[in-house]
Amino acid sequence: MDPYQSLEQKLDAVHKWPCEYTFKFIVAADQCERLLGILPPGQIDTKASSTNRYTSVTLRASVDNAQEVIQVYKKTAEIPGLMAL
Repeated sequence: MDPYQSLEQKLDAVHKWPCEYTFKFIVAADQCERLLGILPPGQIDTKASSTNRYTSVTLRASVDNAQEVIQVYKKTAEIPGLMAL
């Protein structure tokens, strides 16, 4: 089974679309601008780690369906070292 198909089923079971969805990421500080450049519009909060090597990014965005959520995860998966929470 495609892992994204499983994610879509889980998202549909938990969320009623459209809704506000919260994305959370941890990324190397030097990749933060790249991440911010591909995220959809929404409220973005960032916080640098105590060593300034990593940045946590929280995005709250309106999405219409599970496929929109999955598209964000697919785009961000191309960033080296990114952790999606």
